[in-house]
Amino acid sequence: MNKRIFLVVVVLITLVMLVACGGTPTPDMEATAQAAQAATEAAKPTDTPTPKPTDTPEPEPTDTPTPESTDTPTPEPTDTPEPAATPTEAAKSEAGDSIA
Repeated sequence: MNKRIFLVVVVLITLVMLVACGGTPTPDMEATAQAAQAATEAAKPTDTPTPKPTDTPEPEPTDTPTPESTDTPTPEPTDTPEPAATPTEAAKSEAGDSIA
């Protein structure tokens, strides 16, 4: 049984190789190279004329106002407020008041 499977695999591989190597003969390589060269020549970009630069007139100066300095107010210190009771302290004090 193993010999039969091996023989079938070898015959199939041989057939595939024969079919892959057969077929139409190689076309004229010289004609193919000339056609490729002609296509490359046709695809080359042409020289694009560059426009000549024109003179740009000089800009005229404009009046720019000078910024005036302004007085910056000095910050004054403020009193720090007392911190509020945390929710747990407030709940304890309310619970203590209601029990008494």
